Amino acid sequence: MNCLVVFGPKANVLSKLYSNKAFRNWKLVIIGRDLKKFYNSLKQQNNFGEIIQIEVDYLKLTIIDDYQKIANALTQHLSHESEKNFFLFAQGVIERLPFFFQTDDQILKQFKINLEFPVRCTHSILKTNPNLLSSHWYYLSSIATQRSDVGVSLYASTKSALEKFCETLRLEQKLTSRSGSIKVLRIIIIDGGLSHGLPDDVKNELLQMAYDSKFTSKSALAEYLILDFSNPDSEICFVE
Repeated sequence: MNCLVVFGPKANVLSKLYSNKAFRNWKLVIIGRDLKKFYNSLKQQNNFGEIIQIEVDYLKLTIIDDYQKIANALTQHLSHESEKNFFLFAQGVIERLPFFFQTDDQILKQFKINLEFPVRCTHSILKTNPNLLSSHWYYLSSIATQRSDVGVSLYASTKSALEKFCETLRLEQKLTSRSGSIKVLRIIIIDGGLSHGLPDDVKNELLQMAYDSKFTSKSALAEYLILDFSNPDSEICFVE
């Protein structure tokens, strides 16, 4: 059975993903906080063979043991064949303010959720089972790493750092006997995510850029992921 693991499963940009019948024989593991209502909603849709929920508050993770507990809870649900495991890191937070207006808590929150969590969680999973490096890994980033707006300096910086982590981890993955895939998805979704709160002139500029992007709506992102899950072995690392 294929296993899809989603960190930050309630992310607005993923709202169109879970309803596809292609997942009928898949196991879904959702990892985040306050999942009970969301879990019950997914169960009612009856689109997955099995659904597991793991409650995690990203902001309360401090030591390596905290991340290792997540990895231990997760790995017991994964497929024994590493190429059948798909990890999707969708968690993210943005504080749309000029940098000098942001508080220490806002700064630390963006570091914690956008960068520290995906890096340290990936490390703990691979430490638990190094063979999982041959799985398929997807990390949601943003077009803001290429085109930064006023008020997103820290968000863009954390996502850029995450992209560099993925790019170099992909080089390590190529050294394994059975290479999987690691992909960064730079989203430019106008009906959710980063576009919230943008001035009209910036939105218009993003819409012009959207002609070169695969991700211009939640439906487009979901369609791409579903198709790529069926054939994830391309050499592409960055997808816009």
